[in-house]
Amino acid sequence: EFKGGSRRGEVVTYGVWFQRLGTRRLELALYCRGGDELRVQVRQTLVCTSLDTHRAIVLPDDLRAALEKFQQNPKEISS
Repeated sequence: EFKGGSRRGEVVTYGVWFQRLGTRRLELALYCRGGDELRVQVRQTLVCTSLDTHRAIVLPDDLRAALEKFQQNPKEISS
């Protein structure tokens, strides 16, 4: 959802965090801020699928472990 524009050269902050980590999918919330002003917010669902059948599959253990670690320490990036 677009909330407002940014200008060239302006410092903005991007953030991402998990809303939910399921068995076969993860739900993310992403945002972009310029100072205290919210510019963009997005909710995204990603599903792990089989390359052979194109059906949803359980998240592999190594991927789940990495995602759980990230879930405990959300990241922000300034640009």
